[in-house]
Amino acid sequence: MDCTTLAGTGSPLLTLLAVATGSLIVGLLLTVAARVRDGVGPVAVVLLLLTACVLTTGVSASPAAAESGCPELTIVQTSSMTGLAPGVAPAAISGVINNHGTAVFVAAVTVSIVGVVTAPGAAAGRCDTTDYLLLDTRMPVGRTVHPGESAPFSGAAIGFNNTSANQDACKNARVDLRYVSS
Repeated sequence: MDCTTLAGTGSPLLTLLAVATGSLIVGLLLTVAARVRDGVGPVAVVLLLLTACVLTTGVSASPAAAESGCPELTIVQTSSMTGLAPGVAPAAISGVINNHGTAVFVAAVTVSIVGVVTAPGAAAGRCDTTDYLLLDTRMPVGRTVHPGESAPFSGAAIGFNNTSANQDACKNARVDLRYVSS
């Protein structure tokens, strides 16, 4: 189960739909009130306002409602990735999973490279994810992590992928990793 949170997913759209629906209903109310005679107008307006309130409060603007069932896990890297360079042994990757929600079984943590940011003032040239390599990307955990508990993981490694191209632009670069629990 991948419960990666996407901040604000769905909220703006649902809120805009609720506002649009409410505006349409208010416009309808004003049209009906202007056309209805013989004292029925105020009663119709009150009924339509109640209907508008019921319809617009049924729309949820919270993305959390769509994510029910997902535990609140945070994955934190505890190892350091400094000194990655040609001829240097890969650096071990380790970390900890913290559970802030309901109990969940974590089979493993998988790591991937999502980007590389060159250092300020780095040499001109290319430096990207292909300049690095990951070894043993699936790190077994194999246990239930209860609320308030943590579980360590380790076993992967990251190294520099030495090629025949000029890789001076990679000196002191930051490699961004993504962790996913399953």
